[in-house]
Parts: sequence; structure tokens; C-alpha cells
Amino acid sequence: MSAIDDIAAYLASLETGGKNIDQIIFDELTPVVRCGDCRYYKPNTYSHFTCELLMFHAQPNDFCCWGEREDA
Repeated sequence: MSAIDDIAAYLASLETGGKNIDQIIFDELTPVVRCGDCRYYKPNTYSHFTCELLMFHAQPNDFCCWGEREDA
């Protein structure tokens, strides 16, 4: 038995309240808003982009827990 099989067997043995373990993990996930899609992501005077909320340079694939989708 491999380590992955051991982990799978352990996860299958957990009390899941009738839910599939994959569904429990999915329920715990929170969607993120990438900086490139965020309403606070704005160009600055040096041809870089800045987060106007946190006031730092940001890349399009960065994210934080305060991001808000621009089209929302």
C-alpha cells in the first residue's frame, strides 16, 4: 500500500456527517478575486499597477482577502 493509499483510507475513515470528503473540502474553499479583476487595481504614474486599498504595487495574478470584483 502506498502513502497515497494510506491517506485516502484515513480520509475515508473520518466522520463526515454523511457528506463525501471531496464535498467537505470544496465547501471550505473561498473564491478569490485576482488583482487584475479587482476594483482597487489601478495604473499609477510609473506604468505599474497599484492596489488603491492597500497602497502597494500588485501584479495581475496577486490576490488578497479584501478584493472586490470590478464588475460587481
